[in-house]
Amino acid sequence: MALGLFDELAREMWDLQRGSLAPLVSVSETENRVIVEVDLPLVKKKDIHLRLVEGGLEVEASLTKCVRFERWGTVQRSCEFRSFYRIVSLPSPVVAEGVTAVFNRGILRVELKKRREVEYQIPIT
Repeated sequence: MALGLFDELAREMWDLQRGSLAPLVSVSETENRVIVEVDLPLVKKKDIHLRLVEGGLEVEASLTKCVRFERWGTVQRSCEFRSFYRIVSLPSPVVAEGVTAVFNRGILRVELKKRREVEYQIPIT
């Protein structure tokens, strides 16, 4: 059972077949916005790709240099990571218009406007 839990955690942290690591993420909300901050060390702004997907924000970024682990864990194996990849779940529905993204010192900050449900008064006859 403990090995299964480790495997589940590992699946969330890296993808060996894709060669990608899951970046650290912080998600917060205000009344009108969802704010996502993503830690992307060893990344250049031009190598970051963002997409809004169903219920989330897809973040993909190439590393400026590969991160390689030669020995780790009880099983000695090597692996190499070339990118960051994660789909960040958003706590509220958002709209694509008015999204802002700023990358500064390895931190990506994305602000998304929340989608507001329009109330429609139904006349009764």
